[in-house]
Amino acid sequence: MSTSRVTYAFKHIPVICYRPFTRYRCNTKRNPHNLRPLCTSAPAPFSFSLGLWNCQSAVNKPDFIPAFTTQSTLSILALTETWIRPKDTATPAALSNNFSFSHTPRHTGRGGGTGDLTNFLEELDVLLSSLPEGGRPLVVLGDFNIHQDQPWAIELNSRLASFDLERVHTTATHRPGNQLDFIFTRNCTNSNILVTPLHVSDHYFAQFKMTLPSTLKQTPPLVSFRRNLRSLSPSHLSIAVSTSLPTLNVFSMLDVNTATDTLSSTLTTCLDNICPISSRPAHTTPPSPWLSDVLRERRTDLRAGEEMAEI
Repeated sequence: MSTSRVTYAFKHIPVICYRPFTRYRCNTKRNPHNLRPLCTSAPAPFSFSLGLWNCQSAVNKPDFIPAFTTQSTLSILALTETWIRPKDTATPAALSNNFSFSHTPRHTGRGGGTGDLTNFLEELDVLLSSLPEGGRPLVVLGDFNIHQDQPWAIELNSRLASFDLERVHTTATHRPGNQLDFIFTRNCTNSNILVTPLHVSDHYFAQFKMTLPSTLKQTPPLVSFRRNLRSLSPSHLSIAVSTSLPTLNVFSMLDVNTATDTLSSTLTTCLDNICPISSRPAHTTPPSPWLSDVLRERRTDLRAGEEMAEI
């Protein structure tokens, strides 16, 4: 996932995933059109090369970028600060030559910046919370424009660590000697990390090899079980139970435990015959690590207050 244009709304955070989300609820802050399926045909384990670069205007480098990508034998290249405007069609067309190019343009503005970092961290938290779990590999990378000696870096690292994302350690990625371009991965192996200075940008090009595990941890699907009691006829159940139980004389001679077990098993058998248990996929909701016990309690109080106001 490239964090290009991280200073803007959550809907502008582009995402590449290994398979399209089967369920993704869209609201005003979520744009499912940013989800890009990554098709892989080779069986795991397999490796491919990824690159990250703040190109500082892809408009001025439509020939250099694909040539450098080919030379570096990259499978995926994440570009930040492309500066491609919505009306610019020539650059995406040039970058799409021999490659699959995906871009989410800004509607206004140009260049980089951190903007309101608090909102970005919250939006990033919501985004990562909505991603499906189950041990699938995940990579988060981009020009975060955060110095490692700043408090924001501690907050960013702790947020991503809560999702089991580890930062890939590189040398400086900015000409003055700072690390501004970060790569975080989960459930994969990283190797051959290389940072290369390029004269056409003051940000360095970062490249690494990503190897997916041979077996992905599969989470069994959640299943719920229920009886359709609305279709149950009480008189039908009563007749079935009375005809299945021992006679009154035999039943009265049983001890308490045996009589209880007999009645329980008879009720269960009759219910299974008349109203059998059916299974269906359980509804799941994305995890919400931010929803603490205090917030849950206050949300309950808020809903109770709203109900009282309606009365």
